[in-house]
Amino acid sequence: MIYKFNVGDEVTIANPEDGNAGMIGRIVLVDSFDADDLPYKVHFGDNNYDYDWYSEDDLELVKTAVEPLESSQAMSVSPEVNKAVVDGSGASKQVSEGVKFDSEKLQWWYLWQFLPEFEQVAYVLQFGDKKYPAEDGSNWKRLDNLERRASSAAMRHLSAYLQDDKLDNETTKSHLAHCITNLLFLMYNDRNSTKGETK
Repeated sequence: MIYKFNVGDEVTIANPEDGNAGMIGRIVLVDSFDADDLPYKVHFGDNNYDYDWYSEDDLELVKTAVEPLESSQAMSVSPEVNKAVVDGSGASKQVSEGVKFDSEKLQWWYLWQFLPEFEQVAYVLQFGDKKYPAEDGSNWKRLDNLERRASSAAMRHLSAYLQDDKLDNETTKSHLAHCITNLLFLMYNDRNSTKGETK
């Protein structure tokens, strides 16, 4: 199948009612599997999670890619960022965008959008440390039957939330923040159980 646009092309949205209208994006994937005939995955702005799928009719070409890019390369850069890239021979050449081959590395930016929620979890941990003081906030690590007690606590908070009791009375934070805190205790316990550090 022949496509009108290629990976790396910069495009804008033709439909003025689209939420991304007026923005310049880069095509990061061309895939024919989509049943709705939306083969173009377009990445907008600096946030890697800010993308959508479009058809040829939805897009208008702004600038053709200077050279063909792999999807992983296109996803790792934003329009009009840097000016130089190193080719396969190690020589530097001029292009319109910078390229950084980090798509296979762990992408921590997935968590950025949840920072307000993690702030509540941090508050719950801090509250617990004030209520049960211990060196380095480690009182919970010293509990007997940590797995049973943390899982029970997580279920209590989840149950309260599902019964429309959204906030914990003591902390005034979401019951889900308490639930997540106890799930983190369980994950820590699993990670360290073979080392004999927890029970």
